[in-house]
Amino acid sequence: MNIDLERIDMLRERTNVSYKDARAALEACDGDILEALIWLEENGDVSENNDDPSHSKQRADYRKSHADFGRRVESGVKELHRMRFKILKDKEILLNLPATVALIVGVITVPISLIVLLAAVLLRYQVIVEKPEDRGGYAPETEADSENEPPSQEEMAESEEK
Repeated sequence: MNIDLERIDMLRERTNVSYKDARAALEACDGDILEALIWLEENGDVSENNDDPSHSKQRADYRKSHADFGRRVESGVKELHRMRFKILKDKEILLNLPATVALIVGVITVPISLIVLLAAVLLRYQVIVEKPEDRGGYAPETEADSENEPPSQEEMAESEEK
């Protein structure tokens, strides 16, 4: 009766049973793996889905991929929560919310949110979503960015006089 760890592992891969059960099956069948498989099936220790040797590996991969997906979703929500949704008028902050809150409110009240955002843009309010690294004020990187910068109070006063 030659029962070594290699045979026990092979039986465990095929049947997904414990080391103790695999060893007992091999001992009962004098080390014959095929007989041990049959013995385990007859005793009800093997489920029908475990015929494939890669079954337990597939299950482990499935769990790992779902755990990775969960971590990605969690980090995405945390990053979204660190972002800020702001409405400004003349560089004065009128509304400052975490982006997650703004998104939830926006989804729940879609028509009203769209009307409010459209009105804010038409009335020359600034609507911005600020990333954590963006905090600290507006700093245009190129000349094209500075053209998109909102007009200063002085510029607005000059345009009203004309």
